[in-house]
Amino acid sequence: MTEIETSYVHNVYSRLATYASSNPCNQVWPSVKKFLEHLPPGSVLLDIGCGRAQHTAKHCLTIGIDTCPDMVTKVNKHERMEIVLANALNVPLKSDSMDGALLVSVLHHLSTLDRRRQALNEVARVLKPRAQVVIYVWAFEQPNAMFKTQDVLVPFNLHEIAKSGQLPLVKFHRESTKEERIINNSIPITIPEDTAPRWLRPLMSTRLWKMLPSRQSVPPAIPAYLSKLGNVPNYLVSGINQWSPALGRRLAGLKVEEQYATELTYKLMEESYAEVMSTLSAVSYYRYYHVFRKGELEALVDSLPEMVVVESSFDSGNWCVIAEKRGPQMTSNVQI
Repeated sequence: MTEIETSYVHNVYSRLATYASSNPCNQVWPSVKKFLEHLPPGSVLLDIGCGRAQHTAKHCLTIGIDTCPDMVTKVNKHERMEIVLANALNVPLKSDSMDGALLVSVLHHLSTLDRRRQALNEVARVLKPRAQVVIYVWAFEQPNAMFKTQDVLVPFNLHEIAKSGQLPLVKFHRESTKEERIINNSIPITIPEDTAPRWLRPLMSTRLWKMLPSRQSVPPAIPAYLSKLGNVPNYLVSGINQWSPALGRRLAGLKVEEQYATELTYKLMEESYAEVMSTLSAVSYYRYYHVFRKGELEALVDSLPEMVVVESSFDSGNWCVIAEKRGPQMTSNVQI
């Protein structure tokens, strides 16, 4: 995992997992829903980057993998889904074993071309011949705005998280949409040369590249004044030790039952603190995205000898591709 992905993807989603149970997201893209409905009964589906595990079908078994333990531990387990803590670049499954796969809103979080290709290679490896995968990525071309560049940090505002099933009231702004505000507030970044795709590295040393606007001043992925949230118990115990060493020794010697009660208290305090902070409109997290240009995802899939694009579409600001693992006598059939 690159430094960009660690800071602006993995750590951010681990933090946002706090809200996974209280703010469930049940959105299923139309192409994904149709794909699930048409899987044969008894199929085994792989959902890479399963997150909150909303992609399931009654007639199938779904194996979900995700890198975020804080997210998957909050998922409501059920008999139609098994969840594994794993990485998209190293899927711990046998080759030629899956009847279908989903790669939804995952590929655009990988910061280099090599890593995106490796993730697709893993999908191709585990799929059975003629099995298909549905891929969704955020598009560079948006209906109401335009990204400044393809590698961006996009703000996520905590005050936009639903509470009691409703979003806070946001006043209508006649000169922009929510989509425009998100895109206009995104921050262009430069991928470090040592992690940039090989074809891009020669360009990065040219005069033209250096004339581009500076992209080095970036905010922390998690606001500095929230960085202590994940360590609330340690700060509390540290404070108690300073205030009363005797009480600190007492806490350190708790029995198992008392320790559980203490851990629960810490957890309640942490989540309450996070909930209070989430009401502040100024609290924003930044997530890394590589937004895909038209045709880029198809070209990436077609660069793999085992895969072929069978369908391509634009869906609500996202590029969607359905690709198939090659079997005997297969030919490309791209629909734009």
